[in-house]
Amino acid sequence: MIIELLLPSILAGLSIAAAGGVLGCFVVWRRLAFFGDTLAHSAILGISLALLAKVDPLIGLLGFGSVVALVMARFERRLKISSDTLLAIIAQTSLAAGMLVLPLTGTNINIEAVLFGDILAVAWSDVIVTGVIALTIIALIAGLWRPLVTLSIDEELAATEGVPTERLKMLTFLMLVSLVAIAVQLVGVLLVSALLLIPAACSRTLAPTPLTMVILAPFIGMLAVLIGLALSFYANTSAGPSIVLTASIFWLLANLLQKLRG
Repeated sequence: MIIELLLPSILAGLSIAAAGGVLGCFVVWRRLAFFGDTLAHSAILGISLALLAKVDPLIGLLGFGSVVALVMARFERRLKISSDTLLAIIAQTSLAAGMLVLPLTGTNINIEAVLFGDILAVAWSDVIVTGVIALTIIALIAGLWRPLVTLSIDEELAATEGVPTERLKMLTFLMLVSLVAIAVQLVGVLLVSALLLIPAACSRTLAPTPLTMVILAPFIGMLAVLIGLALSFYANTSAGPSIVLTASIFWLLANLLQKLRG
């Protein structure tokens, strides 16, 4: 009975953790943590605009996230400020605008659910959408593995080898947009970056090669989801923070194990 009740949440969480673990490795390698955080903060504006237009919030998340990705891809090197500064400006501006637009929607929305997620409210339709997006991300990374890794190691080297660097960068941004859009429901806008980064960082500590890291990271994320959901159900805690805290404990244990090995 309990499994049947939690099954949609479990399947959605495992799908996000699997795709997030794989994509998170590239986020760590390419130092895109701030970009993921910016997408998460801009999610509130995406949700607000979707509610104002009376369309599915997922459409707003994907649409506005794609705009942010396009801005970064086009203007990252053209402005006289660092990319981190540009991301911080976009993140805080989007967050502020989202909080101003939200009351105009006339919708009684649960802010806590937006900030920290509400995976226990996941429907079967959400599971299908999440699964399709997650599988697409994994398939794209598997198919473009070599050029994506080369780009992550050295962008100039990738360009000399004929890798379409700008297209791959934009594709990576769009994959991040898609993952953040589906992950917001799981852990909320404040913790979505952690779900991307922590399993990948944990795997990096343990894995000897990039391929091993990409294989191990999804399993760490999925285990964190299962334990976090169990804690949420039995201890009556929020699902998102429980999942992220579990992943953080894994990261601490991985670093402790590395130190013990010397």
